[in-house]
Amino acid sequence: MWMGKIRVGLALLLIVMLMMMHDAVYRHIDYAAAAEVPTGEPQASGGVAPALSILEAYDLPGSRVTVIGKAIAEPARKSDGSLTVRIEDQTGSILLCVDGDAVIRQGDYVQATGKIQSSIGTAIMKVTSSDIAIVR
Repeated sequence: MWMGKIRVGLALLLIVMLMMMHDAVYRHIDYAAAAEVPTGEPQASGGVAPALSILEAYDLPGSRVTVIGKAIAEPARKSDGSLTVRIEDQTGSILLCVDGDAVIRQGDYVQATGKIQSSIGTAIMKVTSSDIAIVR
């Protein structure tokens, strides 16, 4: 009887350890894939700040980072005058909330520098129009 309880306990422990290892392996694979992405390209005239992949930016909430991505939809103008647009690179996508007069069109490659904030299920980057550059 007590051997059965020990087996069940060991099985649960093994399951928990396997789940932790699985998550660690896939996190490592995601970072390895992100490292292969040429995040510094395309380049804007006058030089580009070192850019992170969007996947790397996700893991830095509260930090000021630079990302480069393609606008995948037409930007939306909110009632307060700010602009929202989703950009993506090969590792993921992020929602940009731009204060000021920025002109971004679907298909533009955008370099944005701002603070990462997380919301339920998505990351948001708050930027001003001076922190945005169309790079291609």
